[in-house]
Amino acid sequence: MEKFRGDYTPRARTGSEAEFLAIGGGAGAWLKEVAVVGTSRMNVKIAEAVSLAKIGGVIDVDRALGTAAILGRFAHGDLASILQAGRANTLTRAANEGTSLTPGTSAWAANTTANTTANGG
Repeated sequence: MEKFRGDYTPRARTGSEAEFLAIGGGAGAWLKEVAVVGTSRMNVKIAEAVSLAKIGGVIDVDRALGTAAILGRFAHGDLASILQAGRANTLTRAANEGTSLTPGTSAWAANTTANTTANGG
Protein backbone atom coordinates (compact mmCIF):
# COMPACT_ATOMS: atom_id res chain seq x y z
CA MET A 1 0.00 0.00 0.00
CA GLU A 2 1.40 3.40 -0.99
CA LYS A 3 1.66 6.07 1.69
CA PHE A 4 0.46 9.59 0.91
CA ARG A 5 1.74 12.85 2.35
CA GLY A 6 -1.73 14.21 3.02
CA ASP A 7 -2.46 17.47 4.75
CA TYR A 8 -2.51 16.48 8.40
CA THR A 9 -0.91 17.57 11.63
CA PRO A 10 1.38 15.01 13.23
CA ARG A 11 0.44 14.16 16.81
CA ALA A 12 2.95 13.20 19.45
CA ARG A 13 2.60 9.76 21.00
CA THR A 14 5.42 10.20 23.52
CA GLY A 15 7.01 13.01 25.50
CA SER A 16 10.08 13.04 23.26
CA GLU A 17 7.88 13.35 20.17
CA ALA A 18 6.02 16.26 21.80
CA GLU A 19 9.34 17.96 22.53
CA PHE A 20 10.42 17.37 18.94
CA LEU A 21 7.22 18.77 17.41
CA ALA A 22 7.48 21.82 19.68
CA ILE A 23 10.61 22.81 17.71
CA GLY A 24 8.35 24.08 14.94
CA GLY A 25 6.94 23.56 11.48
CA GLY A 26 10.18 22.15 10.11
CA ALA A 27 9.98 19.34 12.66
CA GLY A 28 6.43 18.56 11.59
CA ALA A 29 7.41 18.54 7.91
CA TRP A 30 10.38 16.28 8.70
CA LEU A 31 8.14 13.84 10.58
CA LYS A 32 5.62 13.72 7.71
CA GLU A 33 8.34 12.99 5.15
CA VAL A 34 9.94 10.34 7.34
CA ALA A 35 6.55 8.66 7.69
CA VAL A 36 6.35 8.38 3.89
CA VAL A 37 9.87 7.19 3.11
CA GLY A 38 10.64 5.44 6.37
CA THR A 39 13.93 5.66 8.21
CA SER A 40 15.81 3.62 10.72
CA ARG A 41 16.48 4.79 14.27
CA MET A 42 13.90 7.56 14.08
CA ASN A 43 13.75 7.94 17.88
CA VAL A 44 17.52 8.53 17.98
CA LYS A 45 17.24 11.22 15.29
CA ILE A 46 14.35 12.88 17.12
CA ALA A 47 16.40 12.94 20.35
CA GLU A 48 19.37 14.39 18.45
CA ALA A 49 17.22 17.18 17.00
CA VAL A 50 15.83 18.04 20.44
CA SER A 51 19.36 18.15 21.89
CA LEU A 52 20.63 20.32 19.04
CA ALA A 53 17.68 22.69 19.52
CA LYS A 54 18.55 23.06 23.21
CA ILE A 55 22.20 23.74 22.40
CA GLY A 56 22.10 25.70 19.17
CA GLY A 57 18.68 27.28 19.15
CA VAL A 58 15.23 26.24 18.05
CA ILE A 59 15.07 28.53 15.00
CA ASP A 60 18.19 27.11 13.32
CA VAL A 61 17.22 23.49 14.04
CA ASP A 62 13.67 24.05 12.81
CA ARG A 63 15.01 25.55 9.57
CA ALA A 64 17.45 22.64 9.17
CA LEU A 65 14.68 20.08 9.75
CA GLY A 66 12.56 21.78 7.10
CA THR A 67 15.50 21.71 4.69
CA ALA A 68 16.11 18.03 5.45
CA ALA A 69 12.43 17.29 4.77
CA ILE A 70 12.50 19.10 1.41
CA LEU A 71 15.75 17.44 0.33
CA GLY A 72 14.87 14.00 1.68
CA ARG A 73 17.91 13.95 3.97
CA PHE A 74 17.09 11.55 6.81
CA ALA A 75 20.36 9.66 7.34
CA HIS A 76 22.42 9.76 10.50
CA GLY A 77 24.36 13.04 10.65
CA ASP A 78 22.30 14.82 7.97
CA LEU A 79 20.72 17.29 10.40
CA ALA A 80 24.06 18.28 11.93
CA SER A 81 25.55 18.61 8.44
CA ILE A 82 22.74 20.91 7.29
CA LEU A 83 23.10 23.00 10.46
CA GLN A 84 26.86 23.32 9.95
CA ALA A 85 26.48 24.27 6.29
CA GLY A 86 23.97 26.98 7.18
CA ARG A 87 26.25 28.47 9.81
CA ALA A 88 29.39 28.33 7.62
CA ASN A 89 27.73 30.38 4.89
CA THR A 90 26.65 33.19 7.18
CA LEU A 91 30.03 33.68 8.85
CA THR A 92 32.26 33.81 5.77
CA ARG A 93 34.44 36.90 5.51
CA ALA A 94 36.81 38.05 2.77
CA ALA A 95 40.09 39.91 3.26
CA ASN A 96 40.58 43.30 1.65
CA GLU A 97 44.09 44.19 0.49
CA GLY A 98 43.47 47.89 1.04
CA THR A 99 42.66 47.51 4.73
CA SER A 100 44.88 44.53 5.59
CA LEU A 101 47.22 44.87 8.57
CA THR A 102 49.66 42.37 7.04
CA PRO A 103 52.94 44.15 6.22
CA GLY A 104 53.46 42.28 2.97
CA THR A 105 56.77 41.26 1.36
CA SER A 106 57.94 44.52 -0.23
CA ALA A 107 60.76 44.81 2.36
CA TRP A 108 62.24 41.57 0.99
CA ALA A 109 62.50 42.96 -2.53
CA ALA A 110 65.65 44.98 -1.78
CA ASN A 111 67.26 42.03 0.01
CA THR A 112 66.56 39.64 -2.89
CA THR A 113 67.92 42.10 -5.50
CA ALA A 114 71.11 42.72 -3.48
CA ASN A 115 71.76 38.98 -3.04
CA THR A 116 71.12 38.23 -6.68
CA THR A 117 73.58 40.93 -7.79
CA ALA A 118 76.26 39.89 -5.27
CA ASN A 119 76.00 36.23 -6.30
CA GLY A 120 76.36 37.04 -9.99
CA GLY A 121 72.71 36.43 -10.76
